[in-house]
Amino acid sequence: MFPKNNQETGGDTKAPDLTDPSSRIWGPYLELAEKYDKDLVESWRDDMESLLIFAALFSASVTAFVIESYQALQEDVGQATISILLQISQQLANGTTQSPAAIRPVFHQGSGDITVNVLWFLSLAFHQEK
Repeated sequence: MFPKNNQETGGDTKAPDLTDPSSRIWGPYLELAEKYDKDLVESWRDDMESLLIFAALFSASVTAFVIESYQALQEDVGQATISILLQISQQLANGTTQSPAAIRPVFHQGSGDITVNVLWFLSLAFHQEK
């Protein structure tokens, strides 16, 4: 593209030094690169804002479901108290002290309740992997 020496051209023209930072070719390139970089960073920022809003809304709604479904894993204290009070009432009505003492009923979680809660907690923990 450029002549190799001055003898081929018959004059003093030199090939431009592209390694020099003040060379004319770098001005337009730097303008385009700066515009491209600004647009790219702006796009990333907008995407990040959208993801953060989605994550916040998702976490809030899943947390509401977790709070409700988690109650199925705990024993209803009110129901246990009523059961024990009924047994005490029956003992007093019979007037005997020989009936068995009040025994607290055994509480068992349903396998469906456990499965649903495991899935809710996993969705809350891993929703940001996308």
